[in-house]
Amino acid sequence: MEDSLLVSLRSYQPRPDRDPLEDFVTEAFAWTLRAHPPIGSQFLSEIDRRADLPKGSVGEDGWEWDTQVDVGEGRADMLAIGDHRTYVFEHKVGQTAKAKQVDRYRRSLTADEVVTVLIMDAKWNYEGPQSADVEDPDLRLTWAEVSKILGDKSDELETADRIDDFRALLDHEGLGPRKPLGEPDLRAVPRYKETIDHLTKLMKEVRLQKEEWESVYDLLDDPSGQSQPKKRWSGTPPRYGRIALRLYQDYNPNINFGLIIDPENIRTTLVDRNLGPDLAVFLHVPYGALPRGQYNELVNSQAYEDLRKRLAENSRAEWTAFAPKGTDPGINKHHPLVLQRPLAHVLRGTQSVEDQRAEVLDALKEGVELFLKGREMEKLREKMLRYREENQ
Repeated sequence: MEDSLLVSLRSYQPRPDRDPLEDFVTEAFAWTLRAHPPIGSQFLSEIDRRADLPKGSVGEDGWEWDTQVDVGEGRADMLAIGDHRTYVFEHKVGQTAKAKQVDRYRRSLTADEVVTVLIMDAKWNYEGPQSADVEDPDLRLTWAEVSKILGDKSDELETADRIDDFRALLDHEGLGPRKPLGEPDLRAVPRYKETIDHLTKLMKEVRLQKEEWESVYDLLDDPSGQSQPKKRWSGTPPRYGRIALRLYQDYNPNINFGLIIDPENIRTTLVDRNLGPDLAVFLHVPYGALPRGQYNELVNSQAYEDLRKRLAENSRAEWTAFAPKGTDPGINKHHPLVLQRPLAHVLRGTQSVEDQRAEVLDALKEGVELFLKGREMEKLREKMLRYREENQ
């Protein structure tokens, strides 16, 4: 049976003295190397090269990868076992790495030759030998270096999806490679708050153009009589990476719109990160207040599918659509459908604040009307109301 990632991640038993993230990374790493034997062998060859060691020999079955191995003087995070050589790995995530811990593992193993490898989040977070009888590891690596090695070695694979998944895990946990800070980035920090303040004022002015929103409410009115957009959140923006307004009351399938500064929370990407924030219009589902059955019924309905397809078909026009199926496991259940376009494109050529306000208002109205013109939003609202009546 093919080695399963889920089985690998289930195989370790969390212990009070252990960081579960460290064990999680270890199991995912070992599985990645087992799943791609050529990459596992090349990774070990890279260790040999960096440690100035002769290449280790391996039998017909390849290297045997094992994790959480009791070696007498402790529990080694990972072993790679060959014919005459064993590589013993100690992994650290956020904790100080100590030479004496790896040295104990080396002394405990009975292989003809033992190579010790320490992988940590930062090379400065290391305590070297404190006595003459303790040796440094044969090689010290950072997780960022591991990520780069795997990326370089995977170029020859037909598909590198599994390796990319592990590297994405490292990035997500702040362990992957990152670029050094540059002077332009540092100089931009004081300007950031000023820019956010201007963007917030822009959205406030867009919201207050009450008469401009009449055509939108003609397409789909608000049950409570609301006739102009409201602020999505109070407090200092950007909340959840957005400066947002809402069109209708929150207890209905709603349309939110405004600016996306950081797309991570909403689970999209900026159309062009080099251009900065995106104007965005997005479906809001009151997921937290809904019974699971009602949410599932909503996103699996024909109305949702019709809306999703129509927005996706528009994706090559002015707006870029992020429109996954309702059953997509990576979907943002609060905001499953999003239309985006770079704010910089909308403001290009404007000469005044007034011009900018007018262009942004027109663009957002266009996006909102695109959401509404197929009448799917009305059907989603009716579906939710029927569900509530039937389950009261």
